[in-house]
Amino acid sequence: MEAWIAPTAINGSHTIFACGGEMHCSLYVFVGRLDFWVTTKEGKVFEANVEANDQLPLDPKRPIHLAGVWDEKTIQLFVQGRERSAAGAPLARVPGLLNTAGTIGTQRLGGEPAVHFKGAIYGVRVSTSARYARDFTDAELTADADTLALYDFSERQGEKLGDKSGKNHHGKIVKAEWVK
Repeated sequence: MEAWIAPTAINGSHTIFACGGEMHCSLYVFVGRLDFWVTTKEGKVFEANVEANDQLPLDPKRPIHLAGVWDEKTIQLFVQGRERSAAGAPLARVPGLLNTAGTIGTQRLGGEPAVHFKGAIYGVRVSTSARYARDFTDAELTADADTLALYDFSERQGEKLGDKSGKNHHGKIVKAEWVK
């Protein structure tokens, strides 16, 4: 999963993207850190994180690219195309999954939206493959054969968030503001 974002705060907890089902994953800002974590269907938790203070300009007009990669063995977190954190061993086991549906800019806890992102989200792409294995340049908000869902927030109107992957994973804009 990857996102193009411009945060306005890095203190507290701010979900960028979360997905659920057999596997839960989340990309978020948490108390001055950028975090990407995955909980497998067996309950194993993998996490990659990096201090956000020197990584994120707090400028809503200057988006940055974050990519969380999971290949079923290793978890990696990339910031602006550079690997910043990687891990190969699980941290813990948890009995249940926190999220049952994909969310952007928030996460559902106890069925209610919580942990809202502070800033602007320009786009999100979810892939079926481990898209990056090493440092890269020029991540583009485009769909290809490995794209499961692609959300481009440049439409800036209405309540529907169209999935540009062609796979019809459309979303609904709820309690969010379009930024011009």
